[in-house]
Amino acid sequence: MLGYVFIPCFLSTEGYQESFEEMLCLLDSFSPAVEVDEPGAAYLDVQGLELLFGPQDKLGRMIIDAIKDSLGLSARVAFGPTRLTAKAAARLSQTEEPVIVNEDEATRFLRSLPVSILPLTEFTSQRLGMLGIRTIGQFTRLPRSSLLDQFGEDAVVAFKMITAEGESRISPRETTPYLERSVELDYPLRTMEEFSTLAGNLVEQLVAALKRRQRQAQRVTLRVAFENDETEERSTQLNEPTGSTDVLLRALERLALRMGREKGIVALHISLSALQSQLTKQLGLFEVQRQKRAQLDRAVEEIRQGIGERISSKIAHHQSSPIFVFVDAAAGSSPAFIIWRGRKESIKVCNHWRVEDAWWKGGVSREYYKLITRSKMIMVVYRDCLGGGWYIEKILD
Repeated sequence: MLGYVFIPCFLSTEGYQESFEEMLCLLDSFSPAVEVDEPGAAYLDVQGLELLFGPQDKLGRMIIDAIKDSLGLSARVAFGPTRLTAKAAARLSQTEEPVIVNEDEATRFLRSLPVSILPLTEFTSQRLGMLGIRTIGQFTRLPRSSLLDQFGEDAVVAFKMITAEGESRISPRETTPYLERSVELDYPLRTMEEFSTLAGNLVEQLVAALKRRQRQAQRVTLRVAFENDETEERSTQLNEPTGSTDVLLRALERLALRMGREKGIVALHISLSALQSQLTKQLGLFEVQRQKRAQLDRAVEEIRQGIGERISSKIAHHQSSPIFVFVDAAAGSSPAFIIWRGRKESIKVCNHWRVEDAWWKGGVSREYYKLITRSKMIMVVYRDCLGGGWYIEKILD
């Protein structure tokens, strides 16, 4: 599915262009791929975003609200299986509610729309009008083999747009790699207090720009001009992206202290780079969590294999510690909570398996559970199906 965001009555003025750039930055925080269609409009890839933002109607509402709150502009948002479907749905919408056209609805949706929404030349539009072809449904019934000869290349392109033939994926736009602010002074700065006051004002402007663009910065660069016409530039890489005024100002103060303190400063230039969106940060967190889960699963598998080896060696008498486990009869006797070190702990079952080894000869029959407690402790417990009782096999750090 693709998304299309459109600002009605967009004006090609300097103020609107700046607002459009900020809108694109807002869209970058929702989607990893945003492509400009024309001034005031853009496509975005929404594949898989329901894992982050929920259903598409909720995502659309979030985008509309974000543009309204940050820029004071009304936007139209639509989702569809093709570029043409999403674009037409957004541009024809008369409300500030997201429009969703599912794949099985796309053909019927486009069929009744006028051919005027297609990218046709005036010559082709006039010829179609003379033939009484006014809707996309009528246009698609024309013999495709005759489109080029009868109407021209633009008719072939329009037909491919309708059928999504050869439609390319969203091409992420090139984003501004940095934000910057500068100031020239009528008198030189000679103290750290003066520097901090002036730099603080510039940082506040930069942080406001970061917030409008839903960005954070990880690299800070300070360039100063001294009263003797010399210049010096220093940069620092922060431990993590930030949008904090205090963190950025402290970084600038550290850079300033490493410069020549005996010379007065007559100009300041501050730039923030290595910009990242909130979405990038969220996806990074999800990747870390995924890696941790994979490590835990491997550890539990090693434990399970170790248990199996001991069972195959017919070591029937376990050395595990007993534990009080209360089961949920409605859930098939699955553990509901435990008593651990004198207190009740609610739990979540992450995995469950059964081990059998010569149970008819007095061997082993156990049901194992990997649990996570409310206090975030991870343990492997089992129920002895022959002798009865619950035991802790392993506590994972």
